[in-house]
Amino acid sequence: MPERRATRAGMPWARFSRARPARSFPSRCRVLNAFRSPTRRKAALHDGGEREGRVGHRSGAPSRFRTERPASFRATPATRANKQKHMTEQVRGAGQPSWPLSPYQIAVSYSADQNGGSIGITRGSGADWFGPLDPLRPIAPPDVAGRRFDFPPGYNLVTRPRAYEAIGFAELRGFADAYDLLRLVIETRKDQMERQRWRIRPRDPKLKRQSATIDAEMTARIAAVESFLLKPDGVTRWKTWLRALLEDMFVIDAATLYCQRTRSGQLCALQQLDGATIKRVIDDWGRTPLPYAGPDGATIYPPAYQQVLKGLPAVNYAARDIIYRPRNVRAHRVYGYSPVQQVLMTVNIALRRQLWQLDYFSEGSIPDALIGVPTSWNQDNLTTLINIGLAVGLVSNPAGATAAVASLPAQIAAFLAGLPKL
Repeated sequence: MPERRATRAGMPWARFSRARPARSFPSRCRVLNAFRSPTRRKAALHDGGEREGRVGHRSGAPSRFRTERPASFRATPATRANKQKHMTEQVRGAGQPSWPLSPYQIAVSYSADQNGGSIGITRGSGADWFGPLDPLRPIAPPDVAGRRFDFPPGYNLVTRPRAYEAIGFAELRGFADAYDLLRLVIETRKDQMERQRWRIRPRDPKLKRQSATIDAEMTARIAAVESFLLKPDGVTRWKTWLRALLEDMFVIDAATLYCQRTRSGQLCALQQLDGATIKRVIDDWGRTPLPYAGPDGATIYPPAYQQVLKGLPAVNYAARDIIYRPRNVRAHRVYGYSPVQQVLMTVNIALRRQLWQLDYFSEGSIPDALIGVPTSWNQDNLTTLINIGLAVGLVSNPAGATAAVASLPAQIAAFLAGLPKL
């Protein structure tokens, strides 16, 4: 390199430092002679540094020299103050010098400022070293506050009820009807609810006392309600009507009643609707839309439910039109969590066991055929053979394939084939 071929008049010490400024040869010799004596080392360094630049060493060891900036480039008190000011202010940006932030210069505070917001990161404390830092700024509008759960966009556009649930209404009813023990449990609970006695009493705590006197008007209203509940839909008796309502509550958790009204708006009947045909509609916060007052003061009833018939939305219902009461409601779901769905895995296992027992009594345990196989075959080879038998029609019942065809070693199969037929 050019620096290593420097002449004596130029930079004779370029092999030690490339950025070292030129200095006279006698001064260099003086510095080296001074380092030979430890007692004169400090004076030589001071003398050489004052004349032609400072020569420093690391940890007091003179094994390597480094030359700092010449006197013309030395930092003055003004430049030191300016540098310290820039480092304190942490000036950052394109084309500007940058310094790493000290972990003791950043602290997280979740307190509120004068405007009501969080002041975020504060300085002057080291307790947040590798701390949680300030959360990201929310991107949603303030009106989104209070949303019930993170529902998919366009939730109301799907026409099928219970579309975003893992199990549909048809599957729940199929399991409840197929497993006999589960059906017995449901019917027993219906019988218990049917035998319950009920009375209509005033809501006023003062009128609930035995010594309280109920006026004639209140007595007439109680009698009217009791007469209405004897046949809630005008045709079916209370016990039969209650059993049908409990069926939807236990199986699909979607008990639904249609409020049939007269032309004057009076309730005249509570007709049962199939809860599997009702699709819930949610508002911007994930809840059932409620009536609200319009600009002219009139009450507006937005659609809260849709009845899906033939796979298409047929009728819109407001919150006042039907009574939709799921029993087990969860915040992250729109539809209820029925008792049948809670024991779905147990019911599935029980149904498969019942099918196996039924196949044992219908197909039997005696194989329909004997097939000789080599003695070196393992279970995988036998499974492949059974699958081939199913494909060609040798075995007609997949559930009893292992019982329909027995795989035996070739010697045993030949021995059995030679036996006389009975």
